[in-house]
Amino acid sequence: MKNSETDVSTITVVLVQMACSSDVDKNLASAIESICAAAKKGAQIICLPELFLTQYFCQTEDTQNFSLAE
Repeated sequence: MKNSETDVSTITVVLVQMACSSDVDKNLASAIESICAAAKKGAQIICLPELFLTQYFCQTEDTQNFSLAE
């Protein structure tokens, strides 16, 4: 067992920023493209924006948006 003070590992984390629209399929395709690009560059953990499949709708409570919740 290695000494924890000398056992150093590196993890590559990527945070994805993307513009989201009301088109779920387009948002998903954009997310997949970003994930693949990050993975090719060595990302081990890839974080997508909250609610990336839809436009961010949580600023006000609108019952029309309840169907977007997963």
